[in-house]
Amino acid sequence: MNDFSQLKFQNKVNHFNTGTTDEEDYYGQRYWFNDQFFDTQSGPVFLYLCGEWTCSPPDTSMYPFMVGASHDALLVTLEHRYYGDSQPFDDWQTHNLRYLTSEQALADAAYFIDSMNADLVKQNGVKPEWIVIGGSYPGALSAWFKSQYPLHALGAWSSSGVVHAVYDFHDFDNSLYTSMSKSGATCPSQVVAQYTYIEE
Repeated sequence: MNDFSQLKFQNKVNHFNTGTTDEEDYYGQRYWFNDQFFDTQSGPVFLYLCGEWTCSPPDTSMYPFMVGASHDALLVTLEHRYYGDSQPFDDWQTHNLRYLTSEQALADAAYFIDSMNADLVKQNGVKPEWIVIGGSYPGALSAWFKSQYPLHALGAWSSSGVVHAVYDFHDFDNSLYTSMSKSGATCPSQVVAQYTYIEE
């Protein structure tokens, strides 16, 4: 059973002053929330950040939300800009992708939290604490968020968060080579040939 409501939030296309005409533009960022477990006077907000995919409707069987429910939390999921129904522009022309950055995504979350807090204080008279959650790239986002916006979240739950990306990372390729070699010598050589073709 899915008890999440889906809504759109008007977030800024560009959070940083660069002198462009997009400074005042907004886009509809999709989010979901579930308040069935929420203690409006003392419960936190568990904010799950989606990453580079179309965010699907969440459910309370997700482990972070099970933990949130047991702590009387408001459960919220926020879709990443440029994915799913959270599109700042009508098309993906190269020029329109200039705001597809992790910095803008972090600022999206901060602006979202500020706006939600204003609504929650108005409704309940209490500003809740936030826990930002994610796995893999969103895990990195959640860790970076706590670092860059320390007053917006009490904590970050970063699962498999790649917080320090390594340029030209070969160790992952080595593990693939070892696994492919178990299928014979021609398997890795064929994969290398295909990658070389693509790169050329």
